[in-house]
Amino acid sequence: MERTLTQVGNWVARRRLELRLDAAEVARTANVDPKTLASLEKGERWPRDRSRASIENALGWATGSLAAIRAGGDPTAIASKAKPAPLAEAEPAGPKRSSVVDYSALIAALAVDAEDLLDLGRNIDTLIDTNIDVDDTDEVENLVGEVETLISDVDSLVTDIDEFVDVVNNYAKKIVGIDRLQRMKRETRRFRRGQILQQYGPGLNVGSHETSTETKEARHGVANKTQPDAQAEGNEVKEAGPPVGGADRRSHSEANSRSDRDLPGTDNPANSPKTGGSATKSGDQPVPSEVAAAAMTDAELKQAAASDPLWADYIQTKRPELVDWDF
Repeated sequence: MERTLTQVGNWVARRRLELRLDAAEVARTANVDPKTLASLEKGERWPRDRSRASIENALGWATGSLAAIRAGGDPTAIASKAKPAPLAEAEPAGPKRSSVVDYSALIAALAVDAEDLLDLGRNIDTLIDTNIDVDDTDEVENLVGEVETLISDVDSLVTDIDEFVDVVNNYAKKIVGIDRLQRMKRETRRFRRGQILQQYGPGLNVGSHETSTETKEARHGVANKTQPDAQAEGNEVKEAGPPVGGADRRSHSEANSRSDRDLPGTDNPANSPKTGGSATKSGDQPVPSEVAAAAMTDAELKQAAASDPLWADYIQTKRPELVDWDF
């Protein structure tokens, strides 16, 4: 009895899950458009002969297996494979497969690392000991030879790195998409800059550009009041009038103190898993998924996005209403 396209799609989806492959891997191995595979698994469209043969090969089936399934028969395995699970366990490809980990953020981070590596390669320290006797012809010739060899080696290295960066970027564009990759690169770099500022400048407000002397004084006003002459300084400030913006020293300092405490990655007990707060470091975050997101409040989701590029991309894609920053 001939099977419907939906039934054939269920066979394909079941086989893919049986081999522990996601739709992107099968499409990449078969060298077909992911939409072609998705349409087949959903029972929407019967692929062309060449695409069918490629998909069959990627699934470990002999050529003609899809036609055999549609005709009511069974596929022919190329090698010994596990017996397919019941049709009820089949799951079509598509955006509903939220349990599959999205490695797009990791791929984007790899592309950023590759580009940084290229920048380093172009600034390699080419220091050579030039403390020689310039009157000694042999030493001069040896030095010239060392310089030429080093220049050649560096040029070759930069060329290799350049090719490596091209490979990584081309791969990332195919997997993630050009526009999304550029956005995720910017987010990854911004996230890393924030980590560096938190590590080496714990007193800095990462989101602030205030650098004036008055602002710095206001930010440390509360701490300065503990000094012996704090009372006298307080009187001078009162006579001189409020700082820039009309805010008093204490409120401005406390506002910045709260801002610093709310930064992802700072040692705030409220943000520590031990005190029941939501974890903010990527090592303590669950893998982004609908199940994990459903157990978190909007505030926790925003905090996770600020500390983990994987969560940032998930929220940008799945919960755009929570996004309140510009990429």
